[in-house]
Amino acid sequence: MLVSSDRVIVIGYSYGRGGTEINRFLMDAAGRLTFEDSHHLRSSDYYSSRNYASRLVGEELVVYTPVATGPSADPLEMTPRLSRWRSGDDDEPGGMRLLRAEEVYRAPGFDVPSHIWTIHTVIRCDLSAPELTCRATGILGPDSRNFYVAPTAVYVWMSESRWNLPRGTEPEAWLYRIPLDGGAPQAAATRGVPIDQFSFREDADDGLINVMVVSDGDGEGMWGGEGARGEAALLRLPFERFGDGEDPLEEEDYRILPALEGSWGAQNRFVGRHLIYSSAIHYERSHDDEATPYEEGRLTVAPLDGGPVVRFTIPGRIGRIEQMGPDALAVSGDEDVFFTTIELQTPRPTLSDQFVMIGSEETESRSHAFYYRPDPSSPDGAQGVLGLPVTRPLPPGRPIGMRGSLETITYLRRDPAGRLRELGSLDAGLVAERVDDGCVASCVDWYGDARPIFLGGRIFALLGYEVVEGRERAGRMRELRRIDMTPPTPPGPRPYYLDY
Repeated sequence: MLVSSDRVIVIGYSYGRGGTEINRFLMDAAGRLTFEDSHHLRSSDYYSSRNYASRLVGEELVVYTPVATGPSADPLEMTPRLSRWRSGDDDEPGGMRLLRAEEVYRAPGFDVPSHIWTIHTVIRCDLSAPELTCRATGILGPDSRNFYVAPTAVYVWMSESRWNLPRGTEPEAWLYRIPLDGGAPQAAATRGVPIDQFSFREDADDGLINVMVVSDGDGEGMWGGEGARGEAALLRLPFERFGDGEDPLEEEDYRILPALEGSWGAQNRFVGRHLIYSSAIHYERSHDDEATPYEEGRLTVAPLDGGPVVRFTIPGRIGRIEQMGPDALAVSGDEDVFFTTIELQTPRPTLSDQFVMIGSEETESRSHAFYYRPDPSSPDGAQGVLGLPVTRPLPPGRPIGMRGSLETITYLRRDPAGRLRELGSLDAGLVAERVDDGCVASCVDWYGDARPIFLGGRIFALLGYEVVEGRERAGRMRELRRIDMTPPTPPGPRPYYLDY
């Protein structure tokens, strides 16, 4: 769901129609919604375990979709089409083809294999137009890719897969920059593979793009970002160095960083003038002649402008790295949740505080499950409140039939001294059994169903079909009211759905 001026745009995927639905609603000053129109964009289904296909830049909707083609098909016939959908229209969507042959670019020097042709398609739609209009740019290249949208451009990093190359051959890679002002795409020949979209940060004022890359990875295709490993480096590439992509970059363009340890679930984030990334270290504890595996997280902090790299070890696997005002926060653990603050305003980064939630577990891996709201009275945003979905043990006297854990949104406050303290939580309702609506209104898959929501001075928790409002009083989070939006169960058999 996106909000652009006085429009609310709801984007979803229709398995029945085989494509993305873009639905526009007009919102008046009183918050009333009026349906405007619905469009069908022919596209594929999920393509990344970490990233999202759509972004909103100003009043322009940016959508990325990879189109896998083959030697026996007309590639352009498989590219996205846009059609207006009307109620009762169950025919196969036709519509206008968005990508023209002259808008397809090819990675230079890429020897296209007969079985892997991927057109990386970037679609831009003017949401303010009375009639939705879209245009597209396509890049023909290998299927391994990363996708990032910045305020001035869309970036697509593509690289050859090691699986398709002779042993010992170094994969080629290219970074494309597609300006949002309508300019022609430009490319740079690169090396390595980013982990995910958080491996990128555009610094428009400095006229460059920062990218963290590793030596061995599969891009962000489904589950690809989870297996990034190997040597690490930071690329800082000025916009003026983009061209036709024929000439490789120099070794001086890359700053070599400590390698990733472990081989699953690495995280990375740019915070302020620092790059922070994580990896996992595996150990075994010996107790009563039994070996118990456990993990520690290794954090690496590298200043963008040079200077010494600092490394820290914290308990548990690091599941997320977030920005908290001018500083950073790492969330780690398994049976306990550790919140660790990384102070970045000091001459040398330090671990300034750590808060532990015993017997709890983080429930959402997606980036938007976390939210930090700085206090209005904090000039640099260093003080504020954060919210994160977790599960914790149920209190005594739980209803019969309830499982042993309860989903909550937990809130922590960072005070002027930089210390983290627990405000409390807003919890899902204690009911013995939830009504299963057969996914008529929503399904719980890897996107999750719990979010902290800060709206003006108000605090909400979305917990499945419940919305709970809370207020901070005397240093604690107090529940004010809640609503349950569970839809009535429809008659007949439940529809089939995929539950990931």
